[in-house]
Amino acid sequence: MYKVIQNNLYLTRGDTAVFPLKVTYMDDTEYNFEEGDKVIFTVKKKTTDGKALFQKEITNGMLSLMPEDTKALPYGRYCYDVQLTKQYGTVRTIIPPHILKICEEVTF
Repeated sequence: MYKVIQNNLYLTRGDTAVFPLKVTYMDDTEYNFEEGDKVIFTVKKKTTDGKALFQKEITNGMLSLMPEDTKALPYGRYCYDVQLTKQYGTVRTIIPPHILKICEEVTF
């Protein structure tokens, strides 16, 4: 099970999930990813933690979480953000810190 509610992600621990990423400007026009863009999804327990629990590169506008990304995490609430680095060095946080909730499972 996975779902997105206002950029908060809910995922059953150890499940596979694919989330599409759509970036829009303030005027609601869509940003088209360019060759050389690097988009990184970062997960921490708290925003103030120094080390990330894991990071994933978003490719072709899709975030793919695999079972091994979350199967060792305790159930609970984490935080994530998404950062875009353009090929010429501009850095933009395109999703500021939001909740990643790792939900309970029965079958593991």
